[in-house]
Amino acid sequence: MNLSLGIVPGRSIGPFQLGMTALEIEEALRTLSPESPLTLEALGIVAWSRDSRGWTSVEGSNRCEHLGIRVYNNDHTILLMGQQVNNISNEDAIRLFESFGGKLSHSYGGFDAVEVGIDAVRWENSDPWIDSIFVMPPGARPR
Repeated sequence: MNLSLGIVPGRSIGPFQLGMTALEIEEALRTLSPESPLTLEALGIVAWSRDSRGWTSVEGSNRCEHLGIRVYNNDHTILLMGQQVNNISNEDAIRLFESFGGKLSHSYGGFDAVEVGIDAVRWENSDPWIDSIFVMPPGARPR
């Protein structure tokens, strides 16, 4: 099954939204595939919250503060601003991010547009492609 998952900076990846609890995430997974169970891992998605232990997977009543999706070698179609971002190159991702996020902040392993709530990372600094894209509340620092 190939799903189409849209990334909305500062808000969501597919049906998964910032602020969701673990139960709400499970409900969203069931809506994607009612007949066969899906997991976040199968979609290449991570959902994190922060507690006294630091960053951890969303559990219990904790609310999701960061969402991420692997865009490199992901079998599902991933869209950002209407453009497919599967296996997107660094240069293409930078141009796309700048088109809606303005000036980017660059780090050793990626870049972000904090004001709109989106971050891109490479697996290795020298990789010519983006490995994952993360969504966080606008103004929040990347994880």
